[in-house]
Amino acid sequence: MPANARNWFGLPYVSALFVYHHYGNNPGLMSTVLNAGGTITLSGEDIYGPMGNAYQNVYPETAQPQFQTVEYDFWNPTTVFNQASQTWTNTPLPGRLAFSTANTSPLFVAGVGAQIQIAGYAKLGIQNGYAGVYGYLGQYFDKAYKMTNGVATTNTTGVLSPYGNFFATEPGPSALVTMPDIDTGERGTGIVHCVSLNVDKNHDGNMDLSFNGPDATSQASPMIAWVNNGHCVADSSGGLDRDLVVPPAMPNYAAGQITCQRDLENFFRLWVCGLPSLTNGNYQVTLNWNVVSGSPAINLYESVETNGGTAYLTDTNMAFLQCLATAHGSSPYNIYFSGPGAALAKITTNAPFTFSANYFTNNAARYYLFEGAGIGSGELMLTITDANSNAVVQTGLWLDLHDVRDFFEQDVVRDSTSGAKSNWTSYVETVLPAVTSGLGNDTNMIVLVHGINVRPWDCVNDAETVCKRLYWAGYQGKFTSVEWPCNLLTPIPSPLSPAVFNDSELQGYKASGALTTCLNGLKTRFPNYRLNILAHSQGNTVVSEAIKNGAPFDTYILTQGALPDSAYDVNAPVDTDLTSQEHGEYITPESQPMGYRGVYTNSNFAGRVVNFYNPQDGVLDAWVKDQKLLKPTSYFSTAHYYFNGTDSYFYPALADPYLVTDPEESRADVSRSRTLSIGQSGPASAHGVIKSAVDLNADFGFNDATAEHSAQWTRPIQTSRPYFQQVLISCQIQPAP
Repeated sequence: MPANARNWFGLPYVSALFVYHHYGNNPGLMSTVLNAGGTITLSGEDIYGPMGNAYQNVYPETAQPQFQTVEYDFWNPTTVFNQASQTWTNTPLPGRLAFSTANTSPLFVAGVGAQIQIAGYAKLGIQNGYAGVYGYLGQYFDKAYKMTNGVATTNTTGVLSPYGNFFATEPGPSALVTMPDIDTGERGTGIVHCVSLNVDKNHDGNMDLSFNGPDATSQASPMIAWVNNGHCVADSSGGLDRDLVVPPAMPNYAAGQITCQRDLENFFRLWVCGLPSLTNGNYQVTLNWNVVSGSPAINLYESVETNGGTAYLTDTNMAFLQCLATAHGSSPYNIYFSGPGAALAKITTNAPFTFSANYFTNNAARYYLFEGAGIGSGELMLTITDANSNAVVQTGLWLDLHDVRDFFEQDVVRDSTSGAKSNWTSYVETVLPAVTSGLGNDTNMIVLVHGINVRPWDCVNDAETVCKRLYWAGYQGKFTSVEWPCNLLTPIPSPLSPAVFNDSELQGYKASGALTTCLNGLKTRFPNYRLNILAHSQGNTVVSEAIKNGAPFDTYILTQGALPDSAYDVNAPVDTDLTSQEHGEYITPESQPMGYRGVYTNSNFAGRVVNFYNPQDGVLDAWVKDQKLLKPTSYFSTAHYYFNGTDSYFYPALADPYLVTDPEESRADVSRSRTLSIGQSGPASAHGVIKSAVDLNADFGFNDATAEHSAQWTRPIQTSRPYFQQVLISCQIQPAP
């Protein structure tokens, strides 16, 4: 044996043990050791047996290898289908013919909530052997750790088995650490990039990124959102943004841009988290739909907020930056824009979107906004493919996109106004229940009752706005809007009657019976829910009268209420300008039941009553003027109401007078308030049946402009959201921050 003989690994041979069968004298099994640099001689009888057959085995011995760990390598031990060649191949692991020692660890990417298998090996250089020839020692795994700035922390993440089965539970790079080497204590670390699509499913303002947290989505529990199928525009004269009727206006999602700050209440956050740097151009990142029903679609926008936050909903400066878009070409319904206010892509069932090469240049999270652009449900899939079109990873987000009207119940009440006013009644015309729990599933409900000058379209549009803003305030319960037959303040198509406020007030009182039916119906259907009522302006005539007569409620918010302060607090301060009108033929009944004072102080108001007031409300100033100048109501000098100090009478123009016996008719048409409206009156503390109060001017800056009487929906969300947070607080509901 040569002294310098080596094996394939370059290890020098020390000796060789020959084991053979001796066939001469004393036959039997024999062995001889051949040392390196030595020689042995075997006789023919030792080598050949009968018939010339050889019977020997050689057992070479090399020097003990001296190993040094060069690196740790990791592979995914799976069978892969190559899209380019349409063939299946096994991952070339150590020990397989296709394996090369030049193979290094590939990029590992796993979807949060999914499993990946990793095989780990210590690559061992042989110090007393050939250079460039290695041994590979399979490794067991110990734990997976979160990483920060490329360094493993001491915080564990995911679920990792000793055999390399890793279940990702949160986005970001994870360090899969092997068990320590028994001799040296060395460990290897394999990096798995855990990716996810994330939304604020429960709209609490926090983005929970865990796979089973409150914001995790699934087919059984998708994020429910609305499509942006309304139409709001920026006011060209510098006034408030406003909504238009659709049609004839086209839905906002068709514009491909953010139309104005008001439009931003229709946009939801979408985060892409955990993606590694993909800068070599060999990877593609695509978003597409796995459709369950309908035709779901979204428009995707890049967020201008570096932390992916919600300032676009709360800060006018950030909202301005988010809306920026520059047109650089146009066609009737397809305008091309650039900038953050322009859609990055429209992703439909037939049109996936692939990001440009090298778009993801680092492993930082990417922040987007999206608007619903098509009704339907499905999984929005993010897929990373390699240069051979093989899917490296897929992760998804489940969305269920609706018309926002599906989120809330719509009740319509009507008055029957035939015959004498005292005989007027009301009925529930329609009840259109919500078809989805898009707001949430806690045991609260809020009922909105509008004020005067609201058409059916206005009622639905305002309800949509309130629903959206309650959503963004963090509300998780049910919502109902009630339409009642108020009067309009526009003189078209007929001249405006001087008694329009008073007539509408009476219609509100008469609608209270149907509202009571609606509220009782809600209590019957949802017996364990807290019933919270938000009534605006003259809508408080409907609600207060219903409660006086026994309608159920838990919290009642009078917001900018168009009824006297004295109706709720018999000790309310009088207004001398109003009391100065109480003379001669203009005297009116003051106290209940025929007058206002104390009418809403019975035991039915024992629930939580909260007054949202604005001392500067200009519209309620008009209500005060109506009380001063149009009580008793006088259409013409020959047709009027008259109070003689004891009884009230109505003198028609062409009919006999009658005694007014209906308290609702008396308050609407005869009685004058001696106080300002409840919607103008403090204090911001308990008084009368009012348990607490909120000064809208001091707290939220509501001023004396006409539009500010309805600032909670005429303003954009960036300045009105605090109002709705206060609504929730007053209903004893914790709002989102």
